[in-house]
Amino acid sequence: MIPSMFHGNVDPLSRFTFEKWDWVTGDYLDKVVIWNGNRNISSVEEMSAIRLKLFQSKLFAYQV
Repeated sequence: MIPSMFHGNVDPLSRFTFEKWDWVTGDYLDKVVIWNGNRNISSVEEMSAIRLKLFQSKLFAYQV
């Protein structure tokens, strides 16, 4: 079993919220997620959590 470290009470980073990301729809083998036209997440702190919202979807893998 893969351990989960869900932190539901943590506020999102202001630059990387669900409201600011460019929607991803369709089938992709290699898709970069973009926030307000920016794909560079190098300014994110060393330890961060990733929260996903999926609707009628399957996510097989992701890479940071």
